[in-house]
Amino acid sequence: FLVACLIGVILAFQSEENIVNFLGKGYVDMTLENIKNGRPTDVYNQEACNPMFWQIVYNNIKVTFITYASGIIPFLGSGYILANNGVMLGEFQSLFFLHGVGLESMLSIWMHGAFEIPAIIIAGAAGITLGKGWVLPGTYSRIEALKKSGLQSIKILLSTTPILTIAAFFESYITRHTEWNDLLRLTIILLLF
Repeated sequence: FLVACLIGVILAFQSEENIVNFLGKGYVDMTLENIKNGRPTDVYNQEACNPMFWQIVYNNIKVTFITYASGIIPFLGSGYILANNGVMLGEFQSLFFLHGVGLESMLSIWMHGAFEIPAIIIAGAAGITLGKGWVLPGTYSRIEALKKSGLQSIKILLSTTPILTIAAFFESYITRHTEWNDLLRLTIILLLF
């Protein structure tokens, strides 16, 4: 995941067109407009807190489940999704740095990202665990190994649910407070990590 993030950063600094191709023109244009208006992370203020919370919980759980379920394609499925998310994060974060608001964006984004990103990585690990039983059964039959790895991996996956719920809470209710003192926001991020 970290290597994929670094690839995203390199691609972003090579050409802003790479960011547009990966994140989509509409999203990049909206972000650039927010930066121009002096509110780079205004995307987190677009909706009321309660509907936003439930939408984010749903989306986060959907992403982690897809990441996990892709593990049935051993090593490649979950690995591809993790790499894709890593590149996206690298390019997204770089967009702000390229426009001089990198620190401000980090103080907002990582207030929920400190839980959200590790949860996605854990879901990827769960998916890889699932696929491992299928490909590397050891002394068990493939079906028996898949059952064992499936049970183990689902326990790992379920551990992400409270993490994602907390991340959604922070994204909906806390991240929007860009007026808070930078030291307070940095302290929250460090405590969450």
